[in-house]
Amino acid sequence: MFGKRLKSARKMAGLSMQTLADKMDNVITKQAISKYEQNLMKPDGRVLSALSKVMDVSPDYFFQAPEFQIKNIEFRKKSRLNVTDQNRIKELSKSFIERNEELNDLLQIRCEFQSPVKNRIVSAFEDIDRIVTELRSQWKLGEWALPNVVELLESKGIRIFEVDAPEMFYGLSGWADANPMIVINKSLDNDLCRKRFTVLHEFAHLFLDFRVPDQPRLKEKLCHYFAGAFLMPYNIFVREFGARRKGVTLDELIRIKENFGISIQAIMARANALGMISAQKFQRFNIWINKYGYRKNEPGQYCGAEKASRFQSLINRAVTEEIISMSKAATLAGQPLAVFRRNFNQI
Repeated sequence: MFGKRLKSARKMAGLSMQTLADKMDNVITKQAISKYEQNLMKPDGRVLSALSKVMDVSPDYFFQAPEFQIKNIEFRKKSRLNVTDQNRIKELSKSFIERNEELNDLLQIRCEFQSPVKNRIVSAFEDIDRIVTELRSQWKLGEWALPNVVELLESKGIRIFEVDAPEMFYGLSGWADANPMIVINKSLDNDLCRKRFTVLHEFAHLFLDFRVPDQPRLKEKLCHYFAGAFLMPYNIFVREFGARRKGVTLDELIRIKENFGISIQAIMARANALGMISAQKFQRFNIWINKYGYRKNEPGQYCGAEKASRFQSLINRAVTEEIISMSKAATLAGQPLAVFRRNFNQI
């Protein structure tokens, strides 16, 4: 067990064996770390303390049995993340799930997730519009803007984890046993429209039954289409954008963006997909976006709230009900005890 947990902690920290040895000021060698990970040797208390400090985990972490395996994780085909960053994100996600489920057990919360769109096959864009209509009806969302997508999905039992990662990483999805999870980059807080879109894109990966074998690019487009359709279903889109248009103003697009939390680029992509603007108009729009550098920093600002908060709320609840100690809460939160105490405000 120790060897597996040491390897996991090292990957979470994004360290090679040699880098870990260097950070420990040669208290141990790369060869010793290799033997630890293979369970051929065990560290003494001094080395264990040093390992914990360098990798920012508690000594207890090395002796906890891992409960979950994350399955079906796929980074996007064009992802430029190196293997070290990919492994780090996977291990951090696994650690989050372990702490999340341990907390659920302590609070005796049972979350048996039921797929909201089970056995719904997707082979064309039209299938997604039907599924979105059914899903929004099932969740009683009406035909209005969604105030908080992350909170909505968390309330349905989907574990959402925000991770510090390089800018080129947006998100991924996977399963920890029967628990669905979505991982997103914390940096998306700087662009809430992209954050909402990314979360829904990953939701589509989790739950839609795609029948498009060996067509990864089409699958990505279908997930994009789902995200846009969920934020603005057909009836809403027609009401706000209008029927087929010869032209559209930037002010109109900014108004829709700020009201519905969907980017201008996603609005125009949806208009093009629904045949409400011509292919030539959409092409000219993309040229304009590139010309003025709006691909990453487009006009308009959506002011909403999109934060994965359920896990922290449950930790606070467990502390106030004296189910766990402050020290245990800090461990579950992945924070130093002093930081947790400073941020904990009990009435």
